[in-house]
Amino acid sequence: MKKIIALFALTLAFQSTGFSQKLKATDRTQNAGKVEWVQRQIDLGEIKQGEPQTAVFEVKNISKKKLSLIKVAPSCTCTTVKFSQQDVKPGETTEIIATFDAAKVGAFHRFISVTTNFDEAEPVALILKGQVVPKHVINLNQPPAKKAEEGDQE
Repeated sequence: MKKIIALFALTLAFQSTGFSQKLKATDRTQNAGKVEWVQRQIDLGEIKQGEPQTAVFEVKNISKKKLSLIKVAPSCTCTTVKFSQQDVKPGETTEIIATFDAAKVGAFHRFISVTTNFDEAEPVALILKGQVVPKHVINLNQPPAKKAEEGDQE
């Protein structure tokens, strides 16, 4: 009985810690206290295959020095990014616009690494996630639509 309780406690501990897919909100880079990542993870939910989706990550400079986004790199070619290469003045906000192509059906979890002038050695990870579903899904529980016959008026 003690072994069962210990196994249950261990399982619960693993589920509530490191095996979660949720991004930790704490920024442990030298950007901490200088850059506010308004949202570091965006869940696009269910999206249709072949219909690209765009997400906007807001980045605010909360330091007293200018912020430069040196490099913004997606983890694969299925995601493209756009961002201003202009310096962000203290108190101002900029955007990183990420577009996911949704070409393949299935769950996705894409990283975008952002390198700033405050910590050129360790980039900050932004995440896009969701589920791509087939564009044409047949609902077997719904009767087929009636075809209009010649002479029918709507």
